[in-house]
Amino acid sequence: MAAAIANPSVVRANLNYLLPGGGADADGFYPGTASNLRRKFDVREVPITDVRSVNDTFDIDKHGFKFVPREGKFNEFDNKEQTAQHWYPEVIELLKKHLGAADAKPLLHFVRNETVESALADAATMADHDTVTKMVPFRVIHVDNSYDGSYGFLEGFVGSEEAEKWSKGRWGIVNVWYPLKTVERDPLAVCDASSVREEDLYPLAIRRPADAVNENFTNTPKNMKANESWHVYYNDEHRWYYKSKMTPEEALLIRIYDSEKDGRARRCPHTAFELADQDAQMPNRTSIETRCVVRWDDE
Repeated sequence: MAAAIANPSVVRANLNYLLPGGGADADGFYPGTASNLRRKFDVREVPITDVRSVNDTFDIDKHGFKFVPREGKFNEFDNKEQTAQHWYPEVIELLKKHLGAADAKPLLHFVRNETVESALADAATMADHDTVTKMVPFRVIHVDNSYDGSYGFLEGFVGSEEAEKWSKGRWGIVNVWYPLKTVERDPLAVCDASSVREEDLYPLAIRRPADAVNENFTNTPKNMKANESWHVYYNDEHRWYYKSKMTPEEALLIRIYDSEKDGRARRCPHTAFELADQDAQMPNRTSIETRCVVRWDDE
C-alpha cells in the first residue's frame, strides 16, 4: 500500500459498478450511443483518497497506476494530425522513462471536453443506437481491455503480423491520461489493483451499431476480432484513489493489460466520478487519453 499519514484527505462519491450477472449489459454495450448513457448500475458510495495526502508513493507494478510529471510543451490537441506528430513521440518517451519499456506505440487517443449532463440532454430524444457525438467523462468503472480483448485490440490496429511481433516476450497496454487544464470536476479515480480480485471482473463485449457514424470512434477498426473490456462488481475491499486538481504538468499512467503473470498488477479499474461540490458553473473537464502498446526486452 501507499505510505500512510495520520489524516489522509478522503472524499466520498457514488461509483457505478456492474449489476450482478451484468444486468442488461450481459451481452455487451455500445459506446458512443444513446443507450450507453441509459445503462443501469449498482451504485455504491465509496471513500476515495486524495494521493496528494499520502505522499504519492504509487507504483504501476504494484498498484496498477502511477502519477508522473509531464515535461513536454505541445498543447494543440484539437488537431489530430498535430497530436499524432508531436504528442505521440512524447508519450513514447514518457513510457520508456517511467516503465523501463524497450518500445511503445500509441494506438489511439480521445479528447474528452464536454459534460455528461449535456450528453444526457442530447440523448433524451434519441433512439438507443443513435450516435451521441459529445466526448464526455466516462462515469463507469472499467478496464478498457480484458485479457482476451487486449490481443484483439492490438491486432485490430496493427494487423496479425505486427501484433505477433509486439507480443513476443512481455508486453502490455497502458493508458496515458493527461488533463489539458486543471481538473475542477469529474476527476479520474483509480482502484489499487492489489485490492481487486479476479472474480470481481466481468468481461463485457464492446459493440458498435452497424450504422455507427460517431467520428470520435472511427479510428477503432470495424474488423476487430475481439473487442472486450472488464467491468467490475462491487467489493468493499476495493481501495480507490484520485489526485485533486490535476494540472497540465501532471500525467497518469494506467495499466490496462500486462502479459506477465508473476504477481505484478495486470489491470487497473478506473472511472470518472462526480465531486459532491461540483456544479454547472465549473469549467468542463478537458483531458486526453492515449492507449499504447508497450513491450520490454529480456523479460
